[in-house]
Amino acid sequence: MNPVAPQENSTEPVDYRWTTIVTEANGRERPPRHGEGRLDQTDGYTGGTYDSHAELAASVFADICAEAVEYHRDALLDARVDGEPDPAAPVTVTTTVHDADGTVMAVLAGRLRHTSITDDDIDTAAATLGRIAVEDARLEMGRLRKAVPIVADPEPTTDPDLSERLRALRAAATELRAEVDDPEYCDHRLATLEAAPDRTPDVPIDRQARVDRWRRLREISTEAYRDASRLDDAATRLRRELRPAR
Repeated sequence: MNPVAPQENSTEPVDYRWTTIVTEANGRERPPRHGEGRLDQTDGYTGGTYDSHAELAASVFADICAEAVEYHRDALLDARVDGEPDPAAPVTVTTTVHDADGTVMAVLAGRLRHTSITDDDIDTAAATLGRIAVEDARLEMGRLRKAVPIVADPEPTTDPDLSERLRALRAAATELRAEVDDPEYCDHRLATLEAAPDRTPDVPIDRQARVDRWRRLREISTEAYRDASRLDDAATRLRRELRPAR
């Protein structure tokens, strides 16, 4: 069965259009990747220029293979660190290049090779992800504090647009809670990890790295929920100001 030429998506004259399909171990095809351009101009995906359709096909194929392997390794490490099921692995890549008339000029297909992940890899990822999660959460909380300053007892205001301030406070409180895990969930993860042996089939990494991560995230979660409650309190006071006097 001949590959179907990708649909034309540009009115500019082109020399080629390429399509790449990645298939997972479970047989599911990922959404196709597409590109088009002229051989004497930089390709939007690879960043290179080419003398032939075959050279273009080889470059696109190599780049997407490398990307698929790298992204899967990152996703696999994330899953192993969090104790989640392994994501479906990409196993085959097929790149097809057509000329401007839709004629197939090159087809490359192959199987991907994935390197095994060791316990040391997972330990390192656990420590790294823990630092990133903590830093990201603190940065987001800082952004929200700047957007809507959190004060314990705001002064009464004659601002006529109290309704807008009320909505902003409510939205900020909701966003703060959405940016972190629930403190009770953090407590649950901590209790589970602290009760587990150092290494078991269910906990294949250094327990202490995960315990430290969830302790830090629990601290941030507790702080975020405390700030959100203060925002809710401020919103409640503003809502009272909005009520018409009786």
